[in-house]
Amino acid sequence: MSVSMNRNVVSRNREDNREPLRNAEIDAVANLDGCWHLSFRETKPEFLGLLAESIDFLDAHKTDFMHQLGGARNFGAGIVDCELINPLYEERELKRVFDRGKGNTNKMDEKDDRWEAEYRPAFVDALEERIEEGP
Repeated sequence: MSVSMNRNVVSRNREDNREPLRNAEIDAVANLDGCWHLSFRETKPEFLGLLAESIDFLDAHKTDFMHQLGGARNFGAGIVDCELINPLYEERELKRVFDRGKGNTNKMDEKDDRWEAEYRPAFVDALEERIEEGP
């Protein structure tokens, strides 16, 4: 598999004139089929609810046939890891997530509990209300 990555990520929207969104910092890439970094121009609770529910769905169905690379179960590739990094984390906490030598701090664990008990359910409720309203 050949992977080419551009370190200067640009917007695809015409009105942005392909202005750089951010400079991507890459430590290592191997056997990567796809990776997303999603940011919202406008953050609405229902958007976060949709994102959380979508990622949970992908994680729960990562071994389904349709998600396997090339449609072959025995190929050994597909969705391996799919999770939403806690949006309550600060920049330094995000760095800990990707540092294999470091675990969560007590403050991160508290944020995880708050995300699961308070924030995530509120965002999912907002999504459900938006769906009920219709277009």
